Amino acid sequence: MAFQFIGYEWKVLARCWGIAEDTETVKQFIMNNLGSDGFTNKQIRNDIEQFLHALIKEEKKLGDNYHVYEAFLKLSDFSLAKWITNNLSELWT
Repeated sequence: MAFQFIGYEWKVLARCWGIAEDTETVKQFIMNNLGSDGFTNKQIRNDIEQFLHALIKEEKKLGDNYHVYEAFLKLSDFSLAKWITNNLSELWT
């Protein structure tokens, strides 16, 4: 069964991947799974997208900033990895 992203806090990514709920650990995990052609494990991209969908769902309840997160779904693997690792600790902590 696939991991269900019910919540919207970034720590759910760590739980999904079975790693420490620490921003540096999650950042390192993401970057370690990024190769010259994008994510070496496409499930990482899928998990990040599912996390963003959960974030969008919550953001829609609060206002209209969800469009920003929808745009992130269209980024390349490299840009998405860079954005999420740079902003991870600010995402619904």
